[in-house]
Amino acid sequence: MIIISDAMRPFLSTVLLSCLLFSGGIFAQGTNQVTFTVDMSLFLGGFSTVHVQGSWNNWCTDCDALTDPDGDDVWTGTFLLPSGPVQYKFVLDSGAVVEEMVSPGNCTSNLGGTLVRKATIVGNTNLDPTCWGRCGLCPETYAVTFQVDVSKEMLSSNKVWLMGDFQGWLPNGTQMIHYGNGVWKKTVQLPAGDHQYKFVYGEDIEGVPASCGAYSGVPGINNREVTVGNANMVLDVVCFGSCGACRHPLPLVLDMETYPNAYDSVFVQGSFNNWANIPLTNVGGTVYGKTLQLPAGTHQYRFVANQGGGSEVLDTGACAVYVPEIQGNARQVVLPVSGWSDTVCWSQCTPCGVPVTFQVDMRNMIDSLTFDSVFVRGTMNAFCGDCDQLTDPDGDGIYSVTLDLPLGWQLFYYSIGDLDIDEGFAGPMRCLSGDYRTVFVEGPDTLAAYCWSTCSACPGREAPKSKVLFQIEMGEEAVSADGLYVVGSFNNWQWPGTPMVNMDGNLWAVEISVLQDTTFQYRFLNGRTVSGLESVPAECGVVATFFGGYDRAVSVGTSDLFLPAPCWSSCDTCARTSTGLSDALPADWAVYPNPARSQLSVDLPATVQGTVKLSLQDLQGRYIQDWSWQATGQGQQVHLPDLPAGLYVLHMQHAEAIYRLRLQLE
Repeated sequence: MIIISDAMRPFLSTVLLSCLLFSGGIFAQGTNQVTFTVDMSLFLGGFSTVHVQGSWNNWCTDCDALTDPDGDDVWTGTFLLPSGPVQYKFVLDSGAVVEEMVSPGNCTSNLGGTLVRKATIVGNTNLDPTCWGRCGLCPETYAVTFQVDVSKEMLSSNKVWLMGDFQGWLPNGTQMIHYGNGVWKKTVQLPAGDHQYKFVYGEDIEGVPASCGAYSGVPGINNREVTVGNANMVLDVVCFGSCGACRHPLPLVLDMETYPNAYDSVFVQGSFNNWANIPLTNVGGTVYGKTLQLPAGTHQYRFVANQGGGSEVLDTGACAVYVPEIQGNARQVVLPVSGWSDTVCWSQCTPCGVPVTFQVDMRNMIDSLTFDSVFVRGTMNAFCGDCDQLTDPDGDGIYSVTLDLPLGWQLFYYSIGDLDIDEGFAGPMRCLSGDYRTVFVEGPDTLAAYCWSTCSACPGREAPKSKVLFQIEMGEEAVSADGLYVVGSFNNWQWPGTPMVNMDGNLWAVEISVLQDTTFQYRFLNGRTVSGLESVPAECGVVATFFGGYDRAVSVGTSDLFLPAPCWSSCDTCARTSTGLSDALPADWAVYPNPARSQLSVDLPATVQGTVKLSLQDLQGRYIQDWSWQATGQGQQVHLPDLPAGLYVLHMQHAEAIYRLRLQLE
C-alpha cells in the first residue's frame, strides 16, 4: 500500500518531471478518447472511489474517476489523452490507496524506482481490461482461511482485522469473525503465489518474530507469508504476535478421598497426548495436582490411579462426554478458561466439600423489624430462598450456618425468610461483585460477621486485625513498569491486588491489616497480568486452587507480623547481604529503643570502624532523613524528626553490609 505522505515527495517530484517529459506540459490538451478498465475483485479492502492518475493529468488523484454502475467490481472510465506514450496508476479514495504492481510485466515501466503502468496512445482506443496490481486479467482464486488466537492479549477489543498485500495493507479493511475462545477467522479468495499479511487486534498491529516472518522491505519489520497453491487452504491457528499456537494453562487438582482402593500414583491422560499417562504431584494428603500448557480448543481427559491401573468412571453430563477412542467417558474442557479453580473428586464432576461458616450481624435490623428466620442464598444452593437457614443460639444478634462447599468462587446474599426481604447494598462495596457478596473458598473458613447490607462490622463489633508486612526481593528479575503487587485470600483475590512500594530498588514491601487468627494464601505479582504471577516452589508453597501451582501461606495471630523477604519465585533470600526488613543485627550491635519517640541510641563494637550510615524511610517508599558518622566504638545518639506514629524502615549500612530494621514510632 502507498499512502501519500511526506515520504512520497521524491516520487511525486519524479512524477511531475515525467509529466512534463511525456505530455509537453502540465495538463496537456488531449484529443484521443481512451477507455480504462480495472477489475477490483482481488482487492479485499474497503473503498468508495476509483480514479486513474497519470502523466497526462499531472498524476492527479481525484481528476479522472472510473465508475462501476452494475456493481460487478469492474470499473471503467473514458478520458481525453494526448497521443504518444503515457504512464499511469489506479488509486482508491482520492489517493488514500495507490496501486502497487505485484511484479514487473509487459504493462509496466520503472518511474523513479516505482513500478507504474505504461501505454502508447494512437487515436481513440479501449485499453485492455486489467486486474488491480497486475498485468492482464485477474487470475483464478482459491479460498484461504486465516486464523488467529488473541486470548493472550491483555487489551480489551471486540474487533480483529486481517491486513495484507491483497487488500492494500489497510489495518481496518478486512474484519475477521470471532469463533469463540479468543480464536478469530477470515476466509478470503486469493490467487496462487506468495502473499504477505498481518493481524490487527483493535488498533494494535502485531509484531511478527523473525523466526517465522518474511522481510517486509523495511529493516526490523517482518510480515507473515503464505504461499497459495492451486487449491483451497486452511491455515493453522497462530497466537497473535507469535509463531505457533497459543499455549494456555489448564490447572488440574484432584482429590482422591473417594477412591475406593489402595493406590501409589495418580496420572492424567487425554486427547492432547494420545491418552498417555502424565504423573500428577501429591500436594498434600489425598490431593494431587499439575498444570498443563495446551493449545486453545476442546480437550478431553481423565484421571488414572496406579500405572496402568483403573481409570475414572464418569457419568455423561456436566463435565463428561463419550470418547470413542477410549470407549468410555472423559472430562471435557474448552481452552482458554477464565478463573479455573475447581478441585474435583475422583469420578465426580464436583469438588469435595469443605466447611464454610456464613455469619451475618442482624443488630441493625432487630430494632426496626420483627422476624423469625434468616437464610443465605447463593450459587452454592441455586439461590434457594429457604434451603440454608442461619440460627442465633446465644442470642447475640449474629446468625450463622456452616455449609460444605466446593473450592472456588461463590456469590451470595442474606435474606429474611418470613418477611421475604433480601439485603440491599447502597452502591459498590469492597466485599461485593455487582449486587452479591463474594467468597473464594480454598479451605475451611469462617466468614466475617458483617452487618446486614454492609461490608463492615456493626458498631462495637469491629473484627480485630493485625498488621502484616509483606516483602519480596527481585534479585535479577526485571520489574514491570506497572510495579509489583501482592494478591491473596486476605483481599479475596481481588485483581491485581495491593500495590507494593519500592524500598531500595530491589526490595519491595507493603503493610496490610488482616483479620487475626486466620491463615491466608497469597502470591506476588510482577505487573498487572496473570503472566506476571510468581511461580512458588512446592517446598515452601501450598496448593493453589485459583491460579494453579502453589501459593505462599501465612498464619496471622494476635500480633503484628513481619514476613521475611524471599527472592522472587524462591523459598530463599536472594544471594546478597540484605535480607529484607527484620530485627536481625549482629549480636554485638544494638539500636534502641524500639518503639521509639524522639531519639535512638546506636551501639557498635570497637571493631566497627569507618562510616556508618542511617536512613529513615516510610512505607510509601519516601526517604525522610539520613545520618552518617565515623564509628569509634562509642555509642551514637540519633535525634528523630517529629513524625506521625506508625511503622517505619530504618536502613543501616556499614562497608558492604546493609541491614533494614522495622522501627515503630509512638
